[in-house]
Amino acid sequence: MTRRLRSRIFPAILTISCIGCSSQSLPTIPITTQPNRSFYVVSARATDFSEWRVDARLMTGIARLNGDAWVVVGDGGTVMRTTDAGENWQSVASSATAGLDDVCNDMVTGTGIAVGHAGATIRSTDGGQSWVSSEAVTSANLLEVSAYTGRAIAVGSTAMVRTSNGGVSWQSVPNSNNWVFRGVCMETRDRAYVVGDNGLVITTSDGGATWTELPKPDNIAFVDVTVPAPGVIVAVGTQVSSGSGVVARSTDGGATWSTNSLFEALTNVTSLDGIVWTTSTTKIHRSEDYGATWVARVWADPVSSISEIVGSSTDELVVTLYGSGFEH
Repeated sequence: MTRRLRSRIFPAILTISCIGCSSQSLPTIPITTQPNRSFYVVSARATDFSEWRVDARLMTGIARLNGDAWVVVGDGGTVMRTTDAGENWQSVASSATAGLDDVCNDMVTGTGIAVGHAGATIRSTDGGQSWVSSEAVTSANLLEVSAYTGRAIAVGSTAMVRTSNGGVSWQSVPNSNNWVFRGVCMETRDRAYVVGDNGLVITTSDGGATWTELPKPDNIAFVDVTVPAPGVIVAVGTQVSSGSGVVARSTDGGATWSTNSLFEALTNVTSLDGIVWTTSTTKIHRSEDYGATWVARVWADPVSSISEIVGSSTDELVVTLYGSGFEH
């Protein structure tokens, strides 16, 4: 889940499938710049990086829900759903009027939760076919959400909210330290991690009711976090002094950290089945040892750069691009 690049201009979804591609590089996506048009967030689904298929949608967040159901969310509370890998999309009534920024799936309960502007929260228990809104408990924009076994935590800037009943109702979490939150990952029903500015790493052992600040690497602006294995935390961001991308890795639940530079500023990290993926603006990085070492694949499109990556299986990815416009 994750920090995503956001735009006030309508973004666009680019759904892409890819089979049998080279392991060394990504083929170019057919994106063409159009005068006076800017689509800043483009999402793409890829399997093995070949045979690209493009489908444009005005959306910002994407998640896989039950079975073959995927949903995308966007401006004005828009939700769209596909059950055929993006070949066809159907608009779904969401009951939300504010822009939605992120959507996630509780893989245990199957509940989908989306969050957005002005504290908007909506939920689905039928694979995205219908959505119900909950009462907002903050006026802040919620930019990221993570869920596990009926509990969920959403963050945005200095705001944090949590639910213990699958999104039916939410509670605001006090932030007396004025921490700035960028990314959240729930490891279990009780334990979660949140990262943010100034090397912030905090953890909870009670589903988000109370939080403890962990030792942190210096001079890092974290944007996202994932937990690929019990006790293993991988957080990504930017080294403030140099602007280079940095991966911070802990194998003892955050007590100690090691760091690894990946040159470009990193924007997102995710993990599935022990494989960790992170992105810079032009590369997708893959790690098979929980973030200790990385192999990069280069994104070749001249007008698009990568801002987000989401895993749905070990050989299927959803990549979010940051581009200047497209046509197809």
